Amino acid sequence: MTDLNPKLGRRQLFRAGAVLGLGVTAGLATAPLARAEGRDYALRATYDWAEAYFTEHGEAQPDVPNEIGGALAWGQSYILRSYLAMYQAFGDTRYLDLLCRNTDAILGNRDSVRGVTDWRGESRPAWRGWQPYTAGQVDVPGANGTPVLRLRTSQTYANTVVAEVVPESADRFTVIVTDTRVNVSNTFTKLTMDATSPDYVVKRILDANPTSTRATAVDLRPDNAPAVPRAGTYTMASAYVVFSVHTGMVTAPIAEFCRLVRENPILNARYGAKAARYLQAARAAVDCHDGEWRQNDQGEGFYIWPKGTPLAFDGCEMPHNQFLALATTQLHLAALTGHPAYRDRAVRMLTTFRNDLMVQGNSYVWHYWWTKGRVYNGYRQVDDVSEWTPAYPSGARQMEDGSHGAVDVEAMLVAQRAGLVFGDADIRRMAATYTDNLMHHDADGTPHVWSYVNGSGVLGSQDQQAPRWVNLAPWDGRIFTHARDIFNRQQPEPIFGSALLGTAFLAAYNRK
Repeated sequence: MTDLNPKLGRRQLFRAGAVLGLGVTAGLATAPLARAEGRDYALRATYDWAEAYFTEHGEAQPDVPNEIGGALAWGQSYILRSYLAMYQAFGDTRYLDLLCRNTDAILGNRDSVRGVTDWRGESRPAWRGWQPYTAGQVDVPGANGTPVLRLRTSQTYANTVVAEVVPESADRFTVIVTDTRVNVSNTFTKLTMDATSPDYVVKRILDANPTSTRATAVDLRPDNAPAVPRAGTYTMASAYVVFSVHTGMVTAPIAEFCRLVRENPILNARYGAKAARYLQAARAAVDCHDGEWRQNDQGEGFYIWPKGTPLAFDGCEMPHNQFLALATTQLHLAALTGHPAYRDRAVRMLTTFRNDLMVQGNSYVWHYWWTKGRVYNGYRQVDDVSEWTPAYPSGARQMEDGSHGAVDVEAMLVAQRAGLVFGDADIRRMAATYTDNLMHHDADGTPHVWSYVNGSGVLGSQDQQAPRWVNLAPWDGRIFTHARDIFNRQQPEPIFGSALLGTAFLAAYNRK
C-alpha cells in the first residue's frame, strides 16, 4: 500500500480510512494501544481495545499478501469472523464496517488483482501460499549453462534447503542435500546422468526415499546425451500454491457476511452492493479448487492435492480441517445461491468427518488426517502416489490438535444450525471433547488445555486457542468459564488474529 502521508504509519492510515470512509466511530478506532493489565476478556470494551491494538500492532494485516505463513488465512480470517461475532452479539454495524474495510483490502490481495502467479503460471482469483508450506527446487546447469538436473525437496521452509554438487570424475558426481534450518543432510555418491546406469541420479535418489531431506531429482535433458551438472552450492526456491484451506478460511466469514446482509432488509440497504460483489468473489475463489474435488460411493467427499503439486503430500487427501474450511464456505454459499453442488459437497465433507469421529467416554475424538486416506495409512513407492514424497510407509496418525480442531467445530456448528449431518447429540459430545479431554486445572486452580482432542500432548501449548471453542458453551457453560479464566489470567497481547477471535467469542457469549 502506498504511504500517502509520511507522518502516518501504514496501519494508522488504514485505521483512519475506516473512520473517514465508513463512519466508524472514533471511540473504537482510537482505543488506547497498551498491553492489557487486569482486563476481563469477556467484555465488549476489551474486544474494542484489542481490535484497535491489533490494527496498530498485529500480525497479518489485510493489505499484506498471504504468502508468508498463510497470513490472510490464519490471521485475517479470524479477524473477519470476530467482527461477525461482535455484530451478532451487539447489533452495532461499526463491526460490519470494519469487516468491509478489511474485506476490500483482502480482495485487493488476490493473485488475479496483484498480477502474480502460482507454480503453474496461473493467476487466479484467490490467494497463493508460499513458505513454510510449499516444496522447493533448483535447476542445476550443465557445462554449457543449460539446466540438466532439477533437485527438489518437500521439506517445510524449502528455501532453507541447499544442494551441493561435487565432481568425482569426468562423468561421476556427488550430491549433498542439506536442510540448514534443522541441520540434517543426505549424501548421494558416485552418481551419473546416464539413464541406463544403476547409479542414475534420478533413480538413486528416488530409491533412497524416504530420506530426512525428502529429496527427489528430475532429469531436464530431452534425451540421454552425456552431461554432468556443474559444481556448486544451490539454494532451493519454494513454490507458490493456492491452498484450498486458505481459500476456505478467508471466504467463510465473507460468505457469512453476505448471508447476514441478504437476510436483513436494513443491512441489505446499506451493504447490499458490497455483499453482491463479495459473493461473486467467494464463488470464484471456491471454483479455483474444482479440480481437487473427489468423492466416493459411501456419500463421502474431500479435497486432494493433485499429484505433481509442489507439496509434501501431493497425490493425497487433505486433513479434516483443510477440507472442512471449504465446507463451511459452501454451506453459506448453498444458502445464498441455492446451487445444489455447494450443498452436496458440504454434506459429503461433513459426512467424511462424521464417519471419522470416535467416541471416548461422552466425547468425540478424531485424528488430524482422515483415517481412510493415504497419509494416515502410509504408502510405498510402488503405489505411485506422490512425486514429491514418493514413499511414506509409516503414515501419520497423530490426533487432532485444539487449534485445527476449532476449525472442524465451526464447520460442524454451521451444519447443525442448517439441520445437516450433525444433531444436538453430536454437539453435546463435541462440547464434552472440551470439558472431558482438553480442559485441565492445575492443583492451584490454574486453567490450561491439552494439545490434542483426546486429552494428550503438551499441557498449555494450546491455551491461546481455548476460547475458539466457546461457541460450544450453550451445551456446557463450563467451556466459557474455563476459556475466560485462561485469557483473564494470561492477559494475551492481541497481536494474532486467533486471540482477537477468542476475545470476540468470549464477549459475544457473555452478552447472551
